[in-house]
Amino acid sequence: MKQQRKGTSRQRILDAATKLFARHGFSGTSIRDIAGAAGTTIPNIYHYFGSKDGLYQLILLDAMTRIESIVMGAAQGVTVRDRLISMGKAKHQFLSQHPELMRIFLREQVASESGFVMKEEILPVLERSLQMIADMVQQGIDNGEFRQVVDPGTAAWFLLFAFSGYASAMGNLGHTLTDAEIEAGVDLALEGLRKG
Repeated sequence: MKQQRKGTSRQRILDAATKLFARHGFSGTSIRDIAGAAGTTIPNIYHYFGSKDGLYQLILLDAMTRIESIVMGAAQGVTVRDRLISMGKAKHQFLSQHPELMRIFLREQVASESGFVMKEEILPVLERSLQMIADMVQQGIDNGEFRQVVDPGTAAWFLLFAFSGYASAMGNLGHTLTDAEIEAGVDLALEGLRKG
């Protein structure tokens, strides 16, 4: 029973913090605000997360890990284009179902007030995503779908951030991407790789 109460308290803190960080940003949210919204004490937050930074980092890491799992699981299709479209749709669907996380990511991309940096726990998630896309680009080169590019790793960075920037900008304007817009975004990002 005590263990269940601990888990519930920790989850309430995570849920409350996610909503407050999304609404007010990192600097506009205090530990006191989070404790009040979660119905817990300030020392309890420090017990579970160490600091406001630790809590914020955990929210980002958890979201990135969940997105990675969903996106990698969605990489289905015959062509690289098909796989990238499936991945883009899966990521967008997840973020649409979790608007607070989308707002937090948008804040971080536009102007990080948290001083958030890619710490040791988070960087591997990004590196795995980049490696998967680089491998896909190499497969596209090998099977003749794409022309030879200078470096599949560079192409992976471009594809990841071109599409993420497009989706983020649209989300920042309050627009939910349609499937057709996701496909168009992938096509535009791939245009430089395609064989003429």
